[in-house]
Amino acid sequence: MGIDIGGTFTDFVLFDEATGE
Repeated sequence: MGIDIGGTFTDFVLFDEATGE
């Protein structure tokens, strides 16, 4: 995973996918 959706923080991949930001 890592940077996939938002592509900003690899550590926040879970939070990134949740928000979709």
